[in-house]
Amino acid sequence: MGLGAAVDITDHVTSTRPYSFGAAGREDLMFVKELWRYPVKSMAGEQVQKIELTRAGFADDRKILVHGPSGQIITSRTHHRLLGLKGTLGDDGVAYISGHRWDSPEALELVDDAAGPGAQLISYEGVERFDVLRYWSQPTAQSSTWALMAGGCVPI
Repeated sequence: MGLGAAVDITDHVTSTRPYSFGAAGREDLMFVKELWRYPVKSMAGEQVQKIELTRAGFADDRKILVHGPSGQIITSRTHHRLLGLKGTLGDDGVAYISGHRWDSPEALELVDDAAGPGAQLISYEGVERFDVLRYWSQPTAQSSTWALMAGGCVPI
């Protein structure tokens, strides 16, 4: 599986035990229990059955960010109420916040309530949006197989 390929949970479960790097002579297996996408950083995400893998990680993951009045990124580490909002990706390819289009006044009102007055929502596709647990998403020369682990994908 290479970049741009879709990861489908129904096709890639090869074991009922967690992935292990293994020792020499031991078969490495992986277990994919769930795939999750977080269209809006620091909000609850959505479980998916299939997702595209890109150089930056899962497609459409964390593309909407919450900024504070002075331009700093606001996350649920300091504003826990953001976790009470749910980020989803609509059939139209647009991120939604608890059922409201991310760029709507209703979504901004929900974010203001959770993150404080003056919060803004921005769309951003740079890899810096993965400030913690960024995906490792480049296969090795010897392998085009991917393992899904806590926080992302690593080549095996």
